[in-house]
This record gives sequence, C-alpha cells and structure tokens, in this order.
Amino acid sequence: MATLTNIIAQAKVKISLSVKAMNLAWKVYRQSYKAIGKTFAEALKHAWAKVLLTAALKKPMTVFSFVKKSTGETVTRTATQLSITSKPRTWTVEKAATLTKNWFIVRFYDATKQGWRSCDCRTLVAIH
Repeated sequence: MATLTNIIAQAKVKISLSVKAMNLAWKVYRQSYKAIGKTFAEALKHAWAKVLLTAALKKPMTVFSFVKKSTGETVTRTATQLSITSKPRTWTVEKAATLTKNWFIVRFYDATKQGWRSCDCRTLVAIH
C-alpha cells in the first residue's frame, strides 16, 4: 500500500520532469526547430525523449532501444550513467541559457560492451 509521502514524492518527480521537458522543448523550438519549419509538437516529443532517457539512466541499469543513424537498425542497450572507473558528464536544462550544438546526444555506459557510448534521443524507440 502506498503511503501519502510516497505518493507526494512521486508527484514531485513527475512535476520536475515535466518542467524540464517543457523548458527544453521551448528552447529547442525557439532556437532551431522554428527556423527549419518543424512544429512545437516535434520539439516537445524530442524533449520528452531526452528527459525520460536521462532520468532512466540514473538508475543502476536501464534497457532501452533506439535506431542507429549510421545503419538504420534498431538496437537494444543495457546501460547506465553510473560507472566505477569514470564519472559521466551530466547534462542539465537549467544551466544552459542557450542550447548546445548537440543537445540531443545522450551519453551512457554500455554494460554489454563495457564502454561509454552515445545515442541520439530523437531516434529513441522505447525504454523497457
């Protein structure tokens, strides 16, 4: 049975993620998507993919699928942003007044290949 404090904590996390997603979506739309004719809905969809994947990777192990841009194949990775040997670079929406050139890249530690990899969050298929 869920306690009131657990319900409140879960609600705070959901609100925090939606604020991050909306902030990122507006930045993406204003600074790049609007100029090339893409809609705010597309910016919001990609911002949610970035925020949810980044949040999921903070867990010890996460399984997700994405489409590799080089080959077009769908790959599934077991990954985390936690590593014993090296500390990952973190990404935050609040600290950047303007978008970085590669805002859509998510770095992760691939548990299968034992190394740091990256993926384009715009090609995210699912977080399992």
